[in-house]
Amino acid sequence: MDALPGEVILNIFAVLEPKDVVAVQAVSRSFCILARDSSLWKLKCFQHSHSEALRRRRDQLASQESSLAELRRAMSNVADGNSQPHVVSSAQDHDRHIRAVTNWDPAWPGEKPDYYKEYIQRHGPVDVEWLKPLDHSNETSQQVHPEAIGAGVLRGKYSGIADQILAPLDDGSVCLWDVTTHELRRSPARLLDVGLYDGRPDSMNTRTADEISTVENVSVDHHGRKAYIAIRSQLLELDLNTFQVSRCQAFPFSISCLGDAAYKPIVVGTLMTLHLFDPRAPSRSFDNDNTRCELIAGAPRPSIYSSTINAHVNLSEPRPLSIAHVPDPDPDQFWVAGRFTSLLNYDRRCWPRVRGTIFSGARLSSLDLMPRSYVPRDLDLFRTSTLATGDIHTAKSLGGMTLVAAGEYRGKGSLELYGLPQNRGHDVPARLRTFYTNDNCYKNRQSAAKSRVLSVSPQGTRLVYSDGDGNIKWIERDGSTPVRQLNINDAGSARTDAGSHEAQHSSLFTSVEDSRERGDIVQRIVPLQDSESSQVSNKDELLIWTGEGRVGVVGFHHASKTKGIDDDCEDENSNAVQERQYVRGMRRALERQADDARMAQGFGLGFVEGM
Repeated sequence: MDALPGEVILNIFAVLEPKDVVAVQAVSRSFCILARDSSLWKLKCFQHSHSEALRRRRDQLASQESSLAELRRAMSNVADGNSQPHVVSSAQDHDRHIRAVTNWDPAWPGEKPDYYKEYIQRHGPVDVEWLKPLDHSNETSQQVHPEAIGAGVLRGKYSGIADQILAPLDDGSVCLWDVTTHELRRSPARLLDVGLYDGRPDSMNTRTADEISTVENVSVDHHGRKAYIAIRSQLLELDLNTFQVSRCQAFPFSISCLGDAAYKPIVVGTLMTLHLFDPRAPSRSFDNDNTRCELIAGAPRPSIYSSTINAHVNLSEPRPLSIAHVPDPDPDQFWVAGRFTSLLNYDRRCWPRVRGTIFSGARLSSLDLMPRSYVPRDLDLFRTSTLATGDIHTAKSLGGMTLVAAGEYRGKGSLELYGLPQNRGHDVPARLRTFYTNDNCYKNRQSAAKSRVLSVSPQGTRLVYSDGDGNIKWIERDGSTPVRQLNINDAGSARTDAGSHEAQHSSLFTSVEDSRERGDIVQRIVPLQDSESSQVSNKDELLIWTGEGRVGVVGFHHASKTKGIDDDCEDENSNAVQERQYVRGMRRALERQADDARMAQGFGLGFVEGM
């Protein structure tokens, strides 16, 4: 085998199952390198993708008898299908295979993803590990488990990889977890005490519903090693080297979202206004109700509006919830979305004027940007037989970015993609201009989620988002093709040894038994590796922050660090996992049935015994 050329060995590996290819890696170093070839795993990813499964089903329908032609036409969207049985030659089959791979390929020109890691993230084992802060005791000597009121990541200055996880707690302290060395730093309690905490573990419950709904309330300056934490109407600047609050800035209304601290000045969204906060500028004061009224009305005050940065934006509808910054080459632009029906575009150079708007119609809760051009869904090689494979590469090579928005539309989840072109009218070839209309967007409001989509972010060659049912879903970049799904209430793992009591107390991670398994939801998703980072890294996990105040890490290789994809424990634990899922499903069904029975009794459709 060692005398065979590498191309021949790769062709042999191509016909093996993924578990067999992983097992071959242990033969020798040369086999390990060949068995991790990106082109090989790209083919494996395609063969096990949802798009290829649909294509095979269409081919099976096309080869059926003529009596099933009507059924095939109803189920297939292939424009060039033939209702009569036919025999496909090898050349035609090869051409269709190339078109199918090109049609599925999630990579853009110039992008070189590692498809071995992509396959692990798409089909390998996935687990959730919950970060555990140091517990403390109150006056009654009862152990108190503090809850996180936000979460953020501290990335390396040059690598773009998250090395530490930051979370403010409801007792006024701040935790900093090191995901590499597993070290934990926690500040003293009441560090963030600005008159908001009373020392009780349930002090967060005294906040209003609007303040609790603030999700993007932590922003980290990676170069300056400073964190900005929003608590009610206060913005605190925390020095991560000394764990001391270096500045406190008050705003007229409760803060609902923060922009990325890497872009100065920092964009701060409050209940009714938008502000630019410069950490180098002197603090401003909003100490009376007259100031708030003047801010809403837009009346200028010389003491407040002495410069352009001190100007503010009055929102016609309240509560912005998410801010997305445009990366280079135009970092002064940013987008704002919230409980209003349009996306707002601003530029620091022409602040506070609105630069542009995009009507959505949904109430959005999360925004993010992909530095890749938008490819319309109609640009499909199987829907339009006149298109060539080169047209897909041409469309992906066009300049521009894709704005990803998530929220709720008429009670269901909404996932939306908007193309932000750069002089697209002159760059698009004539044969492709019909696909780039004025409505250069895609709104998935049917299959995204049954409930509201809470957070969305790009990860690798996919998009990941969470919904109100506790699900984390991965889809392709087209915004609709599913990849995989995980429910945080049914998943969990322990990094510690269950037989070592001492190891459980010293670890950063809690076990499944220690975690509070309820109907929890993921409010925020943050990839630990920056999407713009080109360095190869194993930091492909996701940071999640839930509505129950828990901070966790979703990983794809914790269970397979020693055994690869074919983990022997997976088959042994499958029955236990299925049993837990069945118990939870039955419990939820019985609870819904009890709720319906109580509702029916309230409408007089039932009876109560003894009456």
